[in-house]
Amino acid sequence: MRKEFYFNELNLQEIMRPELPLVLVKDKLFKNLSSSAKVLYGLLIESFEDSVSRFYFDGWHRIYLYPDVDYLTLALGVDEQTLYGLLKELSDINDSGMGLIDVRIESETGDYMVYILNFGEVYEYLKEF
Repeated sequence: MRKEFYFNELNLQEIMRPELPLVLVKDKLFKNLSSSAKVLYGLLIESFEDSVSRFYFDGWHRIYLYPDVDYLTLALGVDEQTLYGLLKELSDINDSGMGLIDVRIESETGDYMVYILNFGEVYEYLKEF
């Protein structure tokens, strides 16, 4: 995964607008992405602002969040297994190996760490795929 797809303190303002990009709904590139995954993406973007205020930065100054599993399962009306399936769906669009998010598991706690990638950069990459 290319590093410039990640948000960091230098491009922080781009993620501070928690809105679902309409291209995600309208463009045929995302037709295989379920509606639930698209809504989850919007909820993750909304959660991102809180993550920034608590300074979740990795060693490369990339911003990540710990998703609130209880909140997300309740908001989406799904169980945890379905939620993790939706996270996987968002992490690999059209079997390209590229997604709108990058999900990692923290080695010490086993918690999910979610990086929301720069939508514009990922979109341009996927158009070329």
